[in-house]
Amino acid sequence: MVRGWKLAQSLHIQRIAIQLQRGEVEMKPEYDFSNGKRGAVDPIPDSMTRITLCLDKSVINWFRIRTEMEPGYSPTGDYHERINEILRLRMYKEILALDEKKLKGD
Repeated sequence: MVRGWKLAQSLHIQRIAIQLQRGEVEMKPEYDFSNGKRGAVDPIPDSMTRITLCLDKSVINWFRIRTEMEPGYSPTGDYHERINEILRLRMYKEILALDEKKLKGD
């Protein structure tokens, strides 16, 4: 329910922005964006990079379901963290395998 509302809200804002660009509506005087900043609304930590990544729907659904099943889950639960966790574990596993090969002299 929350995701659908956020999408509808986002589409509404986009529609208003287009109308403003076309001059179809005027900005209300009480809105002051003189100190506004461009870019993502939610800042991300320096240790992360925002990218666009195409994943299979089945993969995304699996991560969402797994996140929702966790104790203490909230509707704002972040399945992105779960994806990062799994990728990081896979990365460490491959690093350890490479180190073992070096130790064996392969």
